[in-house]
Amino acid sequence: MKFGCINEYGNLETVILMRPDPDVVQAYTPEEAMFGSIPDPSILLEEFDKLVELLQSLNITTHVCNDYKFPNQMFARDLAFVGPSFFFLAKPKYEIREGEQLKLAEFLISLGVREDQIVYSKYPFEGADLFWMDYKTVLASIGSRTSSVAVYNMMSHFHGNVELVEYEAVNIKVPQHILGHKHIISHDMLSMLDWIDQRTLGFKNIICTAKTDEILLNFGMNMLTVGPNKVIMTDDCPDFQALLEMNGVTCYTSPMSEIRKMGGGFACMVLPIKRG
Repeated sequence: MKFGCINEYGNLETVILMRPDPDVVQAYTPEEAMFGSIPDPSILLEEFDKLVELLQSLNITTHVCNDYKFPNQMFARDLAFVGPSFFFLAKPKYEIREGEQLKLAEFLISLGVREDQIVYSKYPFEGADLFWMDYKTVLASIGSRTSSVAVYNMMSHFHGNVELVEYEAVNIKVPQHILGHKHIISHDMLSMLDWIDQRTLGFKNIICTAKTDEILLNFGMNMLTVGPNKVIMTDDCPDFQALLEMNGVTCYTSPMSEIRKMGGGFACMVLPIKRG
């Protein structure tokens, strides 16, 4: 299987998703699973399937894993950082998520990824804490769910060809990763929650979002970049969508009301494994 990523905004070609099993999702209390609340199972699956249909309508190859054993397994972006020639698998910080990365490894192998293309972390690390800034630079948010030793170990596999930019994680409970408050839309455009953290990461065009219900409750910023200035976002954030469109961003929408009850959204769910 062809894979490889060296940016966060190139045309999205191939992704992995984990289809939730309602029995697993409902087997835990919200506190145990770190959910906001337990989603309606039928609507959850309907929303998942609509996202898959939208991705496929955009000619994005979508591999769906149906072997679902952990309550948070749906949030596949957390489970790996994808390089040009290897997958660096997560070691989740919380015990409730330990083992999810092994399910991803099994699925990757079933798709044709070789064992020697999969690197396992021994130290806490989650994929949504890392960005490709460009083809030779990786930014890592360190100190919340990702440890410096895990990142340094990953960087050793680039053999000095990729530079690491260390970013001190913001000490907040939500959002859980840097992906939750900074989102790369193109090579020079970043959407960010400046009231959480004002660092712009060197981007020229910055879209700052207000502290509104669309952002706080509807997870408007939890979107997926599918190409330069193109995103998939939840369908119930009209003001934020208008702000994006005013800045030249094409917005595709899909329902996310039950998905976000589990504490994440489209950015968390979709693991990009090949971009143009």
